[in-house]
Amino acid sequence: MDITFGDLMVSEFSLSSPNKVDVIQYSSYHSKWDPSETVFGFDDESLKKVVDLFNQLDSFNFTLDQFKFLDQRDNWHSTS
Repeated sequence: MDITFGDLMVSEFSLSSPNKVDVIQYSSYHSKWDPSETVFGFDDESLKKVVDLFNQLDSFNFTLDQFKFLDQRDNWHSTS
């Protein structure tokens, strides 16, 4: 999945069934790809809708915690 905002790639990640999320890149706090810490993030309600949409596809079973890299808070750090 790629998310763009204008000309900026703000997030790239892959989804695997039943509940695996692999973050490839993101633009937010602590980003290795965007050291300016430009913050792109969904508000809580919008992020819940995104996760609900993913869970309707291909028998996914994701939680909001798996998508903290897409929220507006400084609460996610890459493990890779």
